[in-house]
Amino acid sequence: MANGLKFSPRKTALALAVAVVCAWQSPVFAHGSEAHMVPLDKTLQEFGADVQWDDYAQMFTLIKDGAYVKVKPGAKTAIVNGKSLDLPVPVVMKEGKAWVSDTFINDVFQSGLDQTFQVEKRPHPLNSLSAAEISEAVTIVKAAPEFQPNTRFTEISLHEPDKAAVWAFALQGTPVDAPRTADVVMLDGKHVIEAVVDLQNKKILSWTPIKGAHGMVLLDDFVSVQNIINASSEFAEVLKKHGITDPGKVVTTPLTVGFFDGKDGLQQDARLLKVVSYLDTGDGNYWAHPIENLVAVIDLEAKKIIKIEEGPVIPVPMEPRPYDGRDRNAPR
Repeated sequence: MANGLKFSPRKTALALAVAVVCAWQSPVFAHGSEAHMVPLDKTLQEFGADVQWDDYAQMFTLIKDGAYVKVKPGAKTAIVNGKSLDLPVPVVMKEGKAWVSDTFINDVFQSGLDQTFQVEKRPHPLNSLSAAEISEAVTIVKAAPEFQPNTRFTEISLHEPDKAAVWAFALQGTPVDAPRTADVVMLDGKHVIEAVVDLQNKKILSWTPIKGAHGMVLLDDFVSVQNIINASSEFAEVLKKHGITDPGKVVTTPLTVGFFDGKDGLQQDARLLKVVSYLDTGDGNYWAHPIENLVAVIDLEAKKIIKIEEGPVIPVPMEPRPYDGRDRNAPR
């Protein structure tokens, strides 16, 4: 099967017959009126479908999540998830390219055989931000005078328009007369900042430091924790009590820290993580090898261990427990 959508003339009489049948029919009619035709490959790919052409079978295969569609040029039916579906307008060919009716996606993917998709005719005001809108929000925020170079983005999402306007759109089809805006949550050190960004007019609508709040734990925080554990001579000495001499084989799992009125000696405004650890024995399943009764408390801003909590030493389970079950004997 080939993925290219250019078609070379076949040298057999059968292929010639197919080419004649699939020749451009102008005009093409649907439901008594002329159909508007659009390129199959471009339209379906923009829809997010995988488009494949089988040159031997002279057939398209269209795949989109739960829908699997087979259709031949000139055919009045398509096969959708194994069931036949009548097409108001067949796929037609012109100059080596396939064309479909502009209703093809609705006809096929909303056929009643598959209701996974709903093709949007007008953008809904509650649609999530697109990748381009997220990039635009970042650009606008970075240009703000309040922005600091070490600031990290923790969340960028749609700032929802007024609910009454959304209801008017949903019930009466009234367009929402407001620019698309984004909520941006940032972390400057341990300080949380929330901003609202007007994407259409490219400006900051609000910039609010949030007092007494802790920011989201980010992926690079997990990397920092692992590096801090690996570099700590104090933690390495504690590991020896558990029979572990190579800290590089310790896999850390950071957890957020609760606040208990300072009874545990931890400060509420510090950016802390409690870390429990597992031993990588090489079987691919370190979860089966916990290092019990050992918790390290790490200050992410200071990038160091500030406390090690220990209990009685419990030997690390060393028996292999791979995910693929190769340690198990097949039943006889």
